[in-house]
Amino acid sequence: MKLPERIYHLAEAANWRSIGRSGLLSTKALLDAADVHGKERARIECGQRLKHIELPNGVQVRDQKPMPAKALKQCLVSMPPEEWYALINSKVLFWLEVERLNGQRQAFEPGPQAFREIESD
Repeated sequence: MKLPERIYHLAEAANWRSIGRSGLLSTKALLDAADVHGKERARIECGQRLKHIELPNGVQVRDQKPMPAKALKQCLVSMPPEEWYALINSKVLFWLEVERLNGQRQAFEPGPQAFREIESD
Protein backbone atom coordinates (compact mmCIF):
# COMPACT_ATOMS: atom_id res chain seq x y z
CA MET A 1 0.00 0.00 0.00
CA LYS A 2 1.39 3.38 -0.99
CA LEU A 3 0.99 6.27 1.42
CA PRO A 4 -0.49 9.53 0.15
CA GLU A 5 1.93 12.31 -0.66
CA ARG A 6 1.20 13.94 2.72
CA ILE A 7 -0.19 12.71 6.02
CA TYR A 8 -1.14 14.79 9.06
CA HIS A 9 -1.03 14.47 12.83
CA LEU A 10 -2.93 16.69 15.30
CA ALA A 11 -1.72 17.22 18.86
CA GLU A 12 -2.35 19.42 21.85
CA ALA A 13 -0.14 22.51 21.49
CA ALA A 14 1.03 21.95 25.09
CA ASN A 15 2.59 18.65 23.97
CA TRP A 16 4.74 20.17 21.23
CA ARG A 17 7.89 20.29 23.40
CA SER A 18 7.45 16.62 24.36
CA ILE A 19 6.94 15.68 20.69
CA GLY A 20 10.13 17.54 19.77
CA ARG A 21 12.06 15.63 22.45
CA SER A 22 10.58 12.14 22.11
CA GLY A 23 8.67 12.08 18.81
CA LEU A 24 5.03 11.13 18.38
CA LEU A 25 4.01 8.65 21.06
CA SER A 26 0.86 6.64 21.61
CA THR A 27 -1.16 7.17 24.78
CA LYS A 28 0.26 3.87 26.03
CA ALA A 29 3.82 5.15 25.52
CA LEU A 30 2.91 8.49 27.12
CA LEU A 31 1.64 6.62 30.20
CA ASP A 32 4.89 4.64 30.29
CA ALA A 33 6.93 7.85 30.07
CA ALA A 34 4.88 9.47 32.86
CA ASP A 35 5.27 6.35 35.03
CA VAL A 36 1.49 5.90 35.43
CA HIS A 37 0.51 2.45 36.72
CA GLY A 38 -2.25 0.47 38.41
CA LYS A 39 -5.88 1.54 38.53
CA GLU A 40 -5.15 5.05 37.27
CA ARG A 41 -3.43 3.66 34.19
CA ALA A 42 -6.25 1.17 33.52
CA ARG A 43 -8.81 3.99 33.83
CA ILE A 44 -6.93 6.13 31.27
CA GLU A 45 -5.85 3.37 28.88
CA CYS A 46 -8.78 0.91 28.95
CA GLY A 47 -11.81 3.13 29.55
CA GLN A 48 -13.48 6.01 27.77
CA ARG A 49 -11.92 9.34 28.71
CA LEU A 50 -14.65 11.95 29.03
CA LYS A 51 -12.21 14.84 29.43
CA HIS A 52 -8.62 15.75 28.69
CA ILE A 53 -6.16 14.48 31.27
CA GLU A 54 -2.85 16.00 32.26
CA LEU A 55 -0.28 13.35 33.18
CA PRO A 56 2.19 13.85 36.06
CA ASN A 57 4.90 14.95 33.58
CA GLY A 58 2.64 17.69 32.14
CA VAL A 59 1.77 15.90 28.89
CA GLN A 60 -1.91 16.09 27.98
CA VAL A 61 -4.03 13.16 26.76
CA ARG A 62 -7.18 13.89 24.77
CA ASP A 63 -10.70 12.87 25.64
CA GLN A 64 -12.51 10.09 23.77
CA LYS A 65 -16.02 11.54 23.87
CA PRO A 66 -16.91 10.27 20.37
CA MET A 67 -16.27 6.64 21.44
CA PRO A 68 -18.79 5.70 24.15
CA ALA A 69 -18.64 2.08 25.34
CA LYS A 70 -22.36 1.61 24.62
CA ALA A 71 -21.84 2.47 20.93
CA LEU A 72 -18.71 0.33 20.71
CA LYS A 73 -20.59 -2.69 22.10
CA GLN A 74 -22.99 -2.43 19.15
CA CYS A 75 -20.30 -2.47 16.49
CA LEU A 76 -17.37 -4.49 17.86
CA VAL A 77 -17.23 -8.23 17.15
CA SER A 78 -15.51 -10.49 19.70
CA MET A 79 -13.89 -7.52 21.46
CA PRO A 80 -15.15 -5.68 24.53
CA PRO A 81 -14.83 -1.87 24.61
CA GLU A 82 -11.97 -2.09 27.13
CA GLU A 83 -9.85 -3.99 24.58
CA TRP A 84 -10.77 -1.45 21.87
CA TYR A 85 -9.66 1.45 24.06
CA ALA A 86 -6.38 -0.36 24.88
CA LEU A 87 -5.82 -1.07 21.18
CA ILE A 88 -6.53 2.48 20.00
CA ASN A 89 -4.37 3.87 22.84
CA SER A 90 -1.42 1.79 21.62
CA LYS A 91 -1.41 3.63 18.26
CA VAL A 92 -0.41 7.04 16.91
CA LEU A 93 -3.16 8.28 14.62
CA PHE A 94 -2.71 10.15 11.36
CA TRP A 95 -5.13 11.83 8.98
CA LEU A 96 -4.78 11.24 5.25
CA GLU A 97 -6.81 14.30 4.20
CA VAL A 98 -6.45 17.88 5.44
CA GLU A 99 -10.26 18.22 5.51
CA ARG A 100 -10.51 15.34 8.02
CA LEU A 101 -7.69 16.86 10.07
CA ASN A 102 -9.55 20.17 10.18
CA GLY A 103 -12.73 18.42 11.31
CA GLN A 104 -10.82 16.89 14.19
CA ARG A 105 -9.16 20.21 14.99
CA GLN A 106 -12.56 21.95 15.12
CA ALA A 107 -13.87 19.28 17.51
CA PHE A 108 -11.17 20.28 20.02
CA GLU A 109 -11.59 24.06 19.72
CA PRO A 110 -11.12 26.43 21.43
CA GLY A 111 -8.11 24.56 22.88
CA PRO A 112 -4.77 25.33 21.22
CA GLN A 113 -3.79 22.68 18.67
CA ALA A 114 -0.63 21.94 16.72
CA PHE A 115 -0.49 19.85 13.60
CA ARG A 116 2.33 18.38 11.64
CA GLU A 117 2.32 17.75 7.91
CA ILE A 118 4.55 14.83 6.99
CA GLU A 119 5.67 14.21 3.44
CA SER A 120 6.02 10.57 2.52
CA ASP A 121 8.80 9.31 0.32
